[in-house]
Amino acid sequence: MIAEVTNHLWQSTVFVITAGLLALAFRRNRAEVRYWLWFSASVKFLVPFTLLMSLGNDLFGRLASGKIATEITAPALLGTIAEITQPFPDTLSIVPAARHATNWFLIVILGVWACGFAAVVLMRFREWVRVRATLRASTLIDIAASVHVRSSPGLLEPGVVGLLRPVVLLPEGILKTLIRPQLEAVLAHELSHARRRDNLTAAVHMIVEALFWFYPPVWWIGARLVEERERACDESVLILGSEPCEYADAILNVCKHYVQSPLVCVSGIIGADLKRRIVHIMARHIGQGLTPGRKLVLGGAAAVVIAIPLGLGMTGAARNGTLGAESTNGRLPSFEVASIKLDKSPMPPSGAHLSGDYFSTTTKVMPMIMTAYGQHPRTLSFSQVLGGPAWIRTDFYDIDAKVSESIVNGEWKKLSPGQRWNEVWLMERSLLMNRFKLQVKHETKELPVFELVLAKNGPKIAEDNTRDQSCLINHHIPGKGLELELDVKSCEVQKFIGDLNSPELMGRELVDKTGLHGRYSFKLGWTPEAPPGMPTPSDSSGPSLFTALREQLGLRLVSGKAPVDVIVIEHIERPTPN
Repeated sequence: MIAEVTNHLWQSTVFVITAGLLALAFRRNRAEVRYWLWFSASVKFLVPFTLLMSLGNDLFGRLASGKIATEITAPALLGTIAEITQPFPDTLSIVPAARHATNWFLIVILGVWACGFAAVVLMRFREWVRVRATLRASTLIDIAASVHVRSSPGLLEPGVVGLLRPVVLLPEGILKTLIRPQLEAVLAHELSHARRRDNLTAAVHMIVEALFWFYPPVWWIGARLVEERERACDESVLILGSEPCEYADAILNVCKHYVQSPLVCVSGIIGADLKRRIVHIMARHIGQGLTPGRKLVLGGAAAVVIAIPLGLGMTGAARNGTLGAESTNGRLPSFEVASIKLDKSPMPPSGAHLSGDYFSTTTKVMPMIMTAYGQHPRTLSFSQVLGGPAWIRTDFYDIDAKVSESIVNGEWKKLSPGQRWNEVWLMERSLLMNRFKLQVKHETKELPVFELVLAKNGPKIAEDNTRDQSCLINHHIPGKGLELELDVKSCEVQKFIGDLNSPELMGRELVDKTGLHGRYSFKLGWTPEAPPGMPTPSDSSGPSLFTALREQLGLRLVSGKAPVDVIVIEHIERPTPN
C-alpha cells in the first residue's frame, strides 16, 4: 500500500512539473489556459495511472479476442517508462513477520493521515457553516444578471456562493462604498466566476488538499489556481470594456472595507497577489488567444498523457501471455479439448501424467499457476505467487485433456520428453487463462531467498568434463524412511540448483553464490521434513537437506534477500463448465 501511494505521488509530481512547464510556455496567453493546466494537475491526484492502465488491459483483451492484436508485443520504450513511473517496490508487504502479526507502522501512518484529513475537513466545514449562515441571512436584489444577486449583512467581500446553482452575494451598503462603474466592474468579475464554474473546480481541488494534505505540491497548485482564476476574471472584465482605473479602484475599495472569503470555493475579488493584479489591470494586460499551433501542442500533450498509461496497460496484458517460458515455435499452445472437474474426495491422489496425446492431472490451482508461469525445468515457489482467493490453495481439480494429433505427430516428434512437458505447462497456462479467467502481472520484489555458498573447507565435489555426456539428474528413493537421493552426472551447479529449487523442498528461491562454473558428478541424499501436521517417521534417520549439502558436497545454505520475479494474481474465477 505504501509503495502504491508513493508511486502515485511520484507520477502526479511528474505531471505537475509537466503542467508547470506548459504554463510557463503559455505565459503570454490567456490566464484561462494556465488555469486549466493547473486544474488538470490537481485532478491527476484523483486519477491514478493504474485506472488508465486497467482500461488499456481491457482494451487489449477486446482487441485480442477480435484477432486484431494477436501480434502486439511490449515495446522497449513503454517498458522503460513503466519502470520509471513505478520505481518503488512494495517491500513493506513482504517483510517476514509472524502470521497475523499487526503492522503497527502502517497503522501509525494511517492514523496520522486520518487525523490530518479530519482536521482539514473540520476546518473547511466550520468555514462553510459561516458562509452558509451569511447566505441564509441575505435578501434578493433586483439586478439584471445571469444568476441571482443577493444582499448579505456583515463584512464578507462580494463573492459567488454555490457549486451547481451559484448566487452572487453583495455586502449591504456596498453602493455607499463603490460608485456605479466600480460596482458594475465588481459584478462583472463575480459573474465571470459563476460562468466559469470556479466554485466547482475549487471544490474539486479542496478534496485533493484534504486527501493529500501532507504533500506540499497540492497546496502550491491551489495557490496557482487562485492566481490564474482571478487573472482570468480580470481579463474578462477588461474585455467587457471596464476602465482599468475604475476597476482597480473598485478592488482596492473592497479590500479596505471588507474581509476576504474564508473558502476558495466561494469565489471573491480580493484573492491572489493584489499588487501584481493591479499592475496587470492598469497596463490593460490581456493574454493572447491560442493559435492553431499552440492548440495542437496542448492536444498532443493531452494525447500523450492518455496514451502512455493505456499503452502500458496493453503491453502489460500482452506480457501476461508471453512472459516466462515460451513455446518452441513462439506461440502459446493450448489443448484441443479439456475436462475440468472439482475433486471432492478426502485424499485426492496428486500427480501429472502424459502419454501420447493424453494428459491428466489431479492438482490444486496454485501448483498449476506455479508450473505454468515458472521458468522450467523448475517452478515458482509459493512465496512467488501473490494474491488470489483461498480456494486456489485448497481445492483439487481433476483435469483430463487431449493434445492435438497434428502437434503430437508433427512438432512434438522433434522434442525431447522435457521439452514436451514444457509445452504441456504452456497449455496449462492457456487453460488457466481461458477456463479460469486468470489474469496476472509480473513484478519484482525483494524476497527472502536461500543463497547456496561454499562451506568453510571448500567444495567436496570433483569436476566431470566427460565428452559427449549431457547433464543427467536422476531421483531415487533408497528406501530408508523418507530419504531422497539425487544422482547428478556431468551437470553445472546452476542446472543442479534448477532441479533442487522446487517449492516442496526449499519453500523459497534458491540463488547460486558458489562461484563454481565447471560440470560436476555427485550424489546427494537427505531426509525431507515432514509436511506440517504430519508426524516424522521413526525410521527417518537421514540428514536434513541443509546438513547433507554441507557434509556431502561442501556447500551450505544461507538466508538472505534478493530481487525475485513474482506473479501477482489480479483476477481468477472458478472454471467454466466442460
